[in-house]
Amino acid sequence: MDKTITVSKTPLLDKYASIINQSPELRNLDDSQKETRLRSILSTTYLDLTSDFAFKYVFGGNEKCILPLLNDVLNEEILSVEYLQNELQGGGPDSKRVFIDVRCHTAHRDFIVEMQNCKRDDFKNRLFYYGAADIHNQLTKGDNYHYCPVYVIAFLNFRYRHEPNIEDKLIYTYQMAETSTHELYGNQMRIILCELDRLNKHTLTNSKAADSATECLQIVKNISTFAGNEGVVPERYKPVLERARLSALDERNTVQYIHSMLTREDIQSYKNAAYEDGREDGFDEGLAKGREEGREEGREEGREARNIEIAKSMLSKGYEVDVISDLAGLTSDTISNLES
Repeated sequence: MDKTITVSKTPLLDKYASIINQSPELRNLDDSQKETRLRSILSTTYLDLTSDFAFKYVFGGNEKCILPLLNDVLNEEILSVEYLQNELQGGGPDSKRVFIDVRCHTAHRDFIVEMQNCKRDDFKNRLFYYGAADIHNQLTKGDNYHYCPVYVIAFLNFRYRHEPNIEDKLIYTYQMAETSTHELYGNQMRIILCELDRLNKHTLTNSKAADSATECLQIVKNISTFAGNEGVVPERYKPVLERARLSALDERNTVQYIHSMLTREDIQSYKNAAYEDGREDGFDEGLAKGREEGREEGREEGREARNIEIAKSMLSKGYEVDVISDLAGLTSDTISNLES
């Protein structure tokens, strides 16, 4: 009697079908399309560091990886870091966000850095809140307001629209200052925006040295371009290459990486649709006005309208309210009202 051997046509899909079918946007694709999507994620040499999972996997808990990144972004000489386990107080809508908190030690002082990816442009109030929360978490009754300065570093995966005539650069640093004399109020908190979308994609070469900030952001945004050409990567970033090798992931982390990448693709599709639907009208109209009040009002209206469209689209696809809240930047109550 002949034995019949059944060979799976899509072994990769068989292995990860449960993950891809969690996505309302992808579950209705045919098997070949699903497999193509999985292969696009798993066929690279290095993890995509702009995904939440890879960002925290590589830089969270690994001092050799995070030290050169922080020194290049902050232009500091940090000797060591201590990873912190801070939690936002109050269980707000960002309680599930992906971030890295470290206490940095230099030869002369300590300071705290919070580092994260940002995928949406309604972030300014949030970043200020994160920094204030990190200051609050350091204080207990009787401390007399002695605390380490806090630096909030955000890697923006989109091009932020600055005011007209602002210099085009990769890293923007903000502090509180007097409005006319520009005297600094103090060094209590800085907010640093690293704008990955302003970085032209090109390969590092030994013949023309890039500045340290450019090298740093190239690693974060374009690490896949260095596959097979690792010799041009600065020595201080070699630990990042090793940590970010996709082949080194165990099965549990591979599943988390796939889920992170698929979730990012979903939310980007909703954002693109909102942009195409003209939801930035409020922003552009605000910029056309001559008064600051008009500009700010235009920004807020445009952002809120776009985020509501994103939330409506995700609701129609079956996403849970807490997931939509995290990705669209709206409160759970706001999203629940959209359902009614």
